[in-house]
Amino acid sequence: LFLFQSIVVAFKDFTKDIDKYLSSVLTLSFISFIFIGSAIYGAVILLNIEVPHFIVLFAILESYAEFIISFYLQKLIMKNQYKIYAFISSTFSIVIVILSLILMFTLFKNNKPMARIFSAFFIETLLGIILGVLTLVKGKSYINLTYWKYSLKYSVPLIIHGSAAYILSQSDRLMLSGLIKGSDGLFQTGIYSVIYNFGMLAQVVSTALTNIWIPFFTKSLMNKKTDLIDKKAKIFTDVFSFVTVGLLLSGPEIMRFMVRNEDYWSGANMLVPITTSAFAMFLYSFFTTTEGYYKKTFVMSLNTVIAAVINISLNFLFIPKYGAMAAAYATLVAYVISAVMHYFMARKFNKEFLSIKIFLNSIIIVFLVSALTIFTNNCWQIRWLTLFALCVLYVRHILKNFSIIKNG
Repeated sequence: LFLFQSIVVAFKDFTKDIDKYLSSVLTLSFISFIFIGSAIYGAVILLNIEVPHFIVLFAILESYAEFIISFYLQKLIMKNQYKIYAFISSTFSIVIVILSLILMFTLFKNNKPMARIFSAFFIETLLGIILGVLTLVKGKSYINLTYWKYSLKYSVPLIIHGSAAYILSQSDRLMLSGLIKGSDGLFQTGIYSVIYNFGMLAQVVSTALTNIWIPFFTKSLMNKKTDLIDKKAKIFTDVFSFVTVGLLLSGPEIMRFMVRNEDYWSGANMLVPITTSAFAMFLYSFFTTTEGYYKKTFVMSLNTVIAAVINISLNFLFIPKYGAMAAAYATLVAYVISAVMHYFMARKFNKEFLSIKIFLNSIIIVFLVSALTIFTNNCWQIRWLTLFALCVLYVRHILKNFSIIKNG
């Protein structure tokens, strides 16, 4: 039910009772898990779906454990406990890998995929139980209708937002394989998937910056420090535009180094729209945070649905003629339109901060570098010389403003 998303605004509205809020909402999530999980498991049995029932049970339990982990990590983000956040995030991933390797050579020698499935299920479920118990014990509030109503009102519309965002990110590949028949469709889908995953590497940095931005933004707006919001937003955008520019200019060579199959190299020209899409996604995270602060989650969902419909429509119109390249540019158009819609909606709620002027320089630089990359796709010397020059300028600029990034 996306209940963990309500934690951000709950820190504003229930500052003194936040632990009670967390334990109460976690109790609500457990009740919904029982009903939804039972419905899914029952449907699998009634429809006689040919999947081992224990695998279905593993998936249901693991999905709820992932929710609890996300729930707890969101709390850590809002409390600026980034060391604990990093420790939990990295440690449990490493432990899953280690346990998988052990099981592959012991209990599951003849069924290596099962070793991976069981390891993820066991570690994530165990961690979910531990973090869930810690949350419940600390809050000691389990049934609170005020908290439940608050969290549901905020979070339920985000189901639509999350579903539309998933469709927006996945529809291009599904439509490629569906609209282009035969081996060519599979080949283009394969190329597009490789390029998409590579171009979206910037999302790692985007997630890290967003996790820092959300608590900073919430607390700054509560304290009416809108000038500080603008300063930090500009620095964050500069940092991410540097990452985007770096991927654009060096991407073709890095991709050819990492992807040894030369058949996929023909997709290098799709790096520009895909990587630029990641930049647009980063920009709209500023505006969705504003919408979330003012509890306008229905409006947020509506904008994302519109972007998803635009993406599907463009794919349907142009994929049959232009193939994977059409899917790449349809993705870019959809994310840019989404960013624009979220921007105007955020400005409608509050015009005191996040003006377009803050982002304009970075947008222009990313646009110009994108154009340069397209025209110099086969001339790596120009791209890498440009990258070196921009690196010097960006590093000087970021170091000059490091105190803003660090201290806010």
